[in-house]
Amino acid sequence: MRLSDNVPPLSLAPGREIGKRYVVKESPGFGNSGVVFRAKDKVTGDDVALKVFLPIYHLKSLGPQTDQALQKAHEEVQELFRREVGCLHQIRHPGIVSVIDSGVFQPQKKELVPELRALKDLCFLVTPFIDGPNIESFVREFTPYRDQLFALFRRLCDALTYLHETKKYLHADIKPSNILVRARTAEPVIIDLCLYKNLCFRGVDEQGEVDRDQFTRLLGDWDLFPKNLPDDDPLRRFRSEGGTRESLRELAFPTLDLFQFGKLLESLSSALSKCLPVEDMEYLRLVQLELTSWARVRRLNTRWLKEQIDKLSGSYAHFMGVEELTPPSSAIQTKQLPGGVI
Repeated sequence: MRLSDNVPPLSLAPGREIGKRYVVKESPGFGNSGVVFRAKDKVTGDDVALKVFLPIYHLKSLGPQTDQALQKAHEEVQELFRREVGCLHQIRHPGIVSVIDSGVFQPQKKELVPELRALKDLCFLVTPFIDGPNIESFVREFTPYRDQLFALFRRLCDALTYLHETKKYLHADIKPSNILVRARTAEPVIIDLCLYKNLCFRGVDEQGEVDRDQFTRLLGDWDLFPKNLPDDDPLRRFRSEGGTRESLRELAFPTLDLFQFGKLLESLSSALSKCLPVEDMEYLRLVQLELTSWARVRRLNTRWLKEQIDKLSGSYAHFMGVEELTPPSSAIQTKQLPGGVI
């Protein structure tokens, strides 16, 4: 029997102490790479998010394995853990989660589901606790007003611009569950960088972080990749076989994150339609169509996305981007639409 979608693979009772510093309060949920607990930091008194890394995706897709196969899968997850910790230590942006601490602990057998009881040491990552829902739940439950949504999407674009242009990192897993929204301020925070790709190459002056010819693989859910690609498509081949970081940068940077942002808009469309006027929804649909066309999105960059989102601002009224062409006009708002449509 495969791992259940409804049963947490790891159960830590409230009061359970991890790393001699963190006390478990509750378990907010789990995904494909681990279980996240809300915990209290005994040193600062703050609530934190404590993520324990487990080979959940492996067990869901393949079912029960031998202890040897399970250990190999667990080692792969530990590599994801080290990768995420290394990435977060390099990031300084309010729209991207930061790291507080990391470590290893030994679970009790009764805390793990039977399929995982052969595991002895589990890695954990501690980040600030984001008190709020993911972006899809936020839009559905809070029905934010137009300017609030505009500010939220603009901050998301700022975070992606930092990730792509300042750090040269590809998130590779942009989806609703990986974008949390602070309940009090409606500020988005991108989380879960365990699948990220570092594409900041070392140059002649050795200022980069990785070698361009280093071998890497592109992991993640196929639902977040373009469908109907030919069998010989370079991205499909890279997904199956891996390749150098330089070839990945040429193929999918920052294209894949932009494509996934388009899929994000698509998944939010029904909830957004209850918050935005028809004209705004039609405009976002055009942006989404540009982003989810693999042929077209490959010609775009993150600044293009930011410019399109900026056009949702109530102060934007530059017809074809030229201020002098706007007044005098009887239109409430004019904008050049994405895709070359006016």
